[in-house]
Amino acid sequence: MHPLEGGLGRELAVSRAGGDWITVALVAPLQEGTNLIAYGILPGGRRRWSYVVEGGGAGAIGSGGRVVLVDGYGRLVVLANRLDGHKRPAVLVDSKTSPDAYMVACDEDGILLLCAPHDAEQYEDSAGRVAAQPYWTPRGNWVTSLVALDYDGRERWRAEIPFAGLQAVRRGDGSVVVGGMGVAVVKDGKLRWMRATEVRVHVALHRRDIIVAHGTTILRVDAVGRILGSGSIDDEAGACLLEVQPDGTIWVVTPRAVWRGR
Repeated sequence: MHPLEGGLGRELAVSRAGGDWITVALVAPLQEGTNLIAYGILPGGRRRWSYVVEGGGAGAIGSGGRVVLVDGYGRLVVLANRLDGHKRPAVLVDSKTSPDAYMVACDEDGILLLCAPHDAEQYEDSAGRVAAQPYWTPRGNWVTSLVALDYDGRERWRAEIPFAGLQAVRRGDGSVVVGGMGVAVVKDGKLRWMRATEVRVHVALHRRDIIVAHGTTILRVDAVGRILGSGSIDDEAGACLLEVQPDGTIWVVTPRAVWRGR
């Protein structure tokens, strides 16, 4: 049985660890509130384990199958890719973040949290999901705390971003690019470069460059914001950056079309 069967839901992340699949999903069972659920799924599709965070939130899957969940009210849970003897994943971290974490990303280097004082009207879309849809724009703005953690929950550094951050990706040199109502680059807790915008910005990486989708404009910039190239898409709906392939091909999706360019 697929984890989303029996209710309405949306998968946030999926990864393969060993012979199992791991997925993180926002699930809204019929006549119940939305929950954030991580599942371990055997190759045949049978559910091996599940872990529920009530009330929704955000999640990501890191190296080694570790799962990172935040509930939008500051609770951070890190699950190991092993069972604790009760057919549940082992809990590595269960703690409170400050300010409240509402978005998470993770990779081989650790965990990245986007945090701000909780205000549901600013965070949530019309369906009550935290920063859920790529085309969603916050109703208000806030100062974002970007927090870098180890997988054991220890804080490495933090930095303040003077706009609403909705996405964080780590570059090869360890710096972090934040996209949202602007774009910023942070290195070791220090803000190196930023630019606030009136429309939502999506970011991706290609080698040492940063690809920025800003409305109908696509920019290639370096780590200090110098424009290396630009292009545009003929779509009034604006852009959401989807993927940049190793050869530099850029795939952009909007509510109406998919675009490809270099």
